[in-house]
Amino acid sequence: MMKKTIKIVLYLILAGLIAGLFYYYSQPIVDFVQPVIIRLNTAIKRQLAELSPACRKPIYYSLGEIDPEFNLPREEIIKATAEAANIWSQPFGHTLFAYATSGQLKINFIYDYRQQTSDQLKELGVIVDDDKKTYENLKVEHDALNKQYLEKKSQLQRQAADYEKKLKAFNAEVAKWNQRGGAPASEYDRLKQTEAALEQQRQQVNALTSQVNKMVDELNTMVRKLNQLIAKLNLNVNKYNDIGDQTGEQFEAGIYNQSSTSTSISVYEFNNHQELVRLLAHELGHALGLDHTSNTEDIMYYLNISKNATPTSADLSALNAKCSSK
Repeated sequence: MMKKTIKIVLYLILAGLIAGLFYYYSQPIVDFVQPVIIRLNTAIKRQLAELSPACRKPIYYSLGEIDPEFNLPREEIIKATAEAANIWSQPFGHTLFAYATSGQLKINFIYDYRQQTSDQLKELGVIVDDDKKTYENLKVEHDALNKQYLEKKSQLQRQAADYEKKLKAFNAEVAKWNQRGGAPASEYDRLKQTEAALEQQRQQVNALTSQVNKMVDELNTMVRKLNQLIAKLNLNVNKYNDIGDQTGEQFEAGIYNQSSTSTSISVYEFNNHQELVRLLAHELGHALGLDHTSNTEDIMYYLNISKNATPTSADLSALNAKCSSK
């Protein structure tokens, strides 16, 4: 007990000495620290002053329309957007974007034919990527399926024509017996057998039609992706034709929109998390006022075909030029 009391007394004496020293030297400490704080604050203000108004404060973004067809949790979208924002903020050394529930820059995910094409190709077991190898593999898949389609279509045409011919003859015979007041029992039984056979043939034609239509859908899905790759990779080949109506669809994976009343980023298509982050980084670059570049490795290259997720020297030069007020 005695030892514990002595320790407490010693601690109190030590605390008193420290307090006394701080009180005695408080003014010199303040005199030393205060100029340092002032200089640091001045340096920060000077650095911010050198930025253009667009880069002095972060651009606040929020989630807008998220189509449930993407099956993408909001938390994952926020995480991907934060990663994309950091692609610009980290090398620049200043927070350029920040998430806020009421942020003016709306991030939308709109599901249409673009993402549907990628999803359908995955269901068909086709590995989707934006490179020459994907184009070549998909071309082989398309050509093989197109050959099967043409054979199946020819088979359908023959069966449908045969069915129509037999149905016409059956209807004519039924009409003949009806004019005579009805067919005798033997003829009636034969007509019922013919009718049953025709019904079975009709079902076969319908099943074959469903197979052909399914092939048409799969082929047109491949055609859309092939034409997208032709455009993206600037391939010197002829575009593929849809089976049926021409769609004339454009494959922009994402778009930045700005008006006098709102700003938004609309995401239409991506294959994986990495591609989504790079796409968002590209559109966030537009939000900063950056234009497209000519190097395929740049974040701001107009096509999202590279796997590079680090701003190139061209990207950073454009950013520095845009954010400098000089």
